Amino acid sequence: MTHKNTSPPPPGGPPPPPHHYTFNGAGQESYTPHFNYAGFRYAEITGLPADAKVTVAAQAVHTDVPAAGSFSTSDPLLNQIQSAVSQTQLNDLGVHPGGLPDP
Repeated sequence: MTHKNTSPPPPGGPPPPPHHYTFNGAGQESYTPHFNYAGFRYAEITGLPADAKVTVAAQAVHTDVPAAGSFSTSDPLLNQIQSAVSQTQLNDLGVHPGGLPDP
């Protein structure tokens, strides 16, 4: 199996390297990369037989920070925007900040 981050590379930077994992072919297996962090929007998995039954789940990783407050309105769109903003802030509190321009 090869997992490739299909998100566009950061401006001026190379694309992130793919993760490679070779299954031993015996029963259920699980793969979790260690000692790295990769933000992505899409993932591509190749090299599996056509009849393979696969379940894929991404794991959100961020620093454990308490919420300092909350925000909600009667407008579902504003609540959805606030939720997206909060999730984006958590995403940037991973192993290292992401989505920031180079100094």
